Amino acid sequence: MIEVQDVCFNYADEGNLLQNISFSAAPGDVVCLLGPNGAGKTTLLRCLLDINKPSQGKILVNGNDVKTMRPKEKAKFVAYVPQNTTAVFSYLVIEVVIMGRTPHLQRMTTPSNRDREIAEKALAQLEITHLAHRHFDELSGGERQMVLIARALAQQAQILIMDEPTASLDYGNQVRILKLVRMLAGQGYTIIMSSHFPDHAFLSANQVLMMQKGVVLERGHPEQVVTTENLTHLYASAIQVVEVTPQTHSNKPMKVCVPMIEQEAEGVFQAAQKTAAFQVRPLGSAMTDREGNEC
Repeated sequence: MIEVQDVCFNYADEGNLLQNISFSAAPGDVVCLLGPNGAGKTTLLRCLLDINKPSQGKILVNGNDVKTMRPKEKAKFVAYVPQNTTAVFSYLVIEVVIMGRTPHLQRMTTPSNRDREIAEKALAQLEITHLAHRHFDELSGGERQMVLIARALAQQAQILIMDEPTASLDYGNQVRILKLVRMLAGQGYTIIMSSHFPDHAFLSANQVLMMQKGVVLERGHPEQVVTTENLTHLYASAIQVVEVTPQTHSNKPMKVCVPMIEQEAEGVFQAAQKTAAFQVRPLGSAMTDREGNEC
């Protein structure tokens, strides 16, 4: 469905922001991009959308180079779900979702009854029909994100590009979005999403790209890639991957990522003792120099 071949990207006055990125995703695949701020995740997504033009390499959609595809043609294959959006006008939710039909409209025509039916079906699929006649700018963050996904579904593109779809959402809404991602993958959509939460890879993805400074450090299935060693290196923080068994009817073990805050603090304390001019002691006790003289 989508294939990325040795893609590099840079701005005229900077070095490569992306270096030789390669991966492919078929119908039903969920690719999760993990990495710290500045790793190049959003830059890569913008290349997939043909907003950023790669300086090297190719991006193929159904075997077609996106460089040669007209915008309207690309929009029939690839839909974008941003982190958030600000409505300039107070559109109704149904109107926002109908906007997803734009690539299918002829010039100077208005949406038909068929377009409205497709938009209503997208709302029903996400179980948010009750929001149809609410104003988009009055919705909560989680509701807005669901509406943006409904707009992408109304576009009827089989590739969904999601830039941190759970950003700024509460825990419950994060879970709903991840369940939705899995459901859409089960329906044959190809989904490429970025996330700042490595747990999301275990919960929704079957392929992970770990990115740092524009380079893919690791690529593969979450079980093989999202490890204690890789996460600790990627984020420069002590993170441990542990296996837990939820109390459910299946009792199927699952993996979660745990930040080792106490271990991190202990490491900082030990480093301070080794490098400081004075020994570090608990608050209230006397301080001594390296020769033991109290000061």
